[in-house]
Amino acid sequence: MTTAVLQLDPMGRILSLDSAAEALLGVEAGSVARERLAMFVPGPVALAQLPGWLAVAARDGRWEGDGLLRHRDGRPLPCHLCLQASLAAGLPAGFTLESTPLEGVAPERLAPPPGPGAAVARFVAITRLPFVSASVLPVVLGLAVAAWTGAPFAWIPAVLAVLATLLLHLGANTANDWFDWKGGADPINKDAIPPFSGGSRALPMGLITERGLLLLIAGCFGFGGLCGLGVVVLGNPWLVAIGAAGALLGFAYSAPPLRLVARRGLGELAIFLAFGPLLTLAGYAAGGAPLTWAAALVGAPAGLVTTAILWVNQIPDCAGDRAAGKWNLVAVLGRHRARLGLPLLLGLAHLATIALALGGLLPWAALASLLALPLAVKGTRIALAHAEDDGIAGACAATVQHQLVFGLLSFLAVLGAALLGG
Repeated sequence: MTTAVLQLDPMGRILSLDSAAEALLGVEAGSVARERLAMFVPGPVALAQLPGWLAVAARDGRWEGDGLLRHRDGRPLPCHLCLQASLAAGLPAGFTLESTPLEGVAPERLAPPPGPGAAVARFVAITRLPFVSASVLPVVLGLAVAAWTGAPFAWIPAVLAVLATLLLHLGANTANDWFDWKGGADPINKDAIPPFSGGSRALPMGLITERGLLLLIAGCFGFGGLCGLGVVVLGNPWLVAIGAAGALLGFAYSAPPLRLVARRGLGELAIFLAFGPLLTLAGYAAGGAPLTWAAALVGAPAGLVTTAILWVNQIPDCAGDRAAGKWNLVAVLGRHRARLGLPLLLGLAHLATIALALGGLLPWAALASLLALPLAVKGTRIALAHAEDDGIAGACAATVQHQLVFGLLSFLAVLGAALLGG
């Protein structure tokens, strides 16, 4: 059998392929330039095996074994694969993938074993579950502030508020993927850096069907709404307005006709409000406390650090977003100028925390969140140096880590002040 050859860049994007690879995959070279190799292996392989192949090749210079590629029409292709890395200064400068079709080999023999673990991994990838800290932490911060100020608190509404937030966030994530798919953003965006930017790519990778994704979106929003209704009935009836506003912002961020993500700053504003003031206000009032401006204001730092995640993740997507008509502020400014937005947002988040403590809206213990500053500095330095190349991935990772550490420290500090009477 003829061996097909693909040339890949260090991020696993296709640079070129020979005629044998075109025939094997059912594509033309010009139509797949800069597409990720993950688009040409079955979804479970992309999750469970491909990262290991690339890692071993990058470490040892070579990986070889039998595995599955995927034809453009979705058919799995059993192949003998040889992945070789081109090294420069000890780091991979690119890869060469040689693929020889295997005759008489059932695809099931080479597929990752099915089971609960594989199903969980697929769910995590489709919903982008690890990013829910951006929504859950502001809610529990609001609950902690309620306890610190002596506001009414009840466990059942509190748990339901966290569940509602989690499910609505997953619904917003999956809805964003749906509208990117239907709006043509997925095939246009060749510079995305998974898992930080470009969405989950669950549909083009074949991880889920269109019908399955729609059912998942409906389930997340539906059960999230039921949990929110439970908070309204058992906790605070005024939260129906907060829940409706949050759900609307999460859906309208991606969905036409509003499609806030494409409206020059309205998307960033929506994320700030939905992942900051609205969530801390919801957490604070879940047990029956009245809605107050103070409870919303304490969410401003959380909103800023999550907007910073959105901001830095949009930098590698800039060209694709422009082509798809998604005129967020990063697309308007361009990658070079937009890089300055990251230190601005992160700096404002920490200054806002200091201001809230000075104003008595947060305990002095909340200044423990300043311990996350080194991660903010790390992300900023990388973004300033690598805004226009794939090194921006390091800034994306550091900004996500900053949000997690910042949010956890803020919550634990306020909770500690509540328990200790500080």
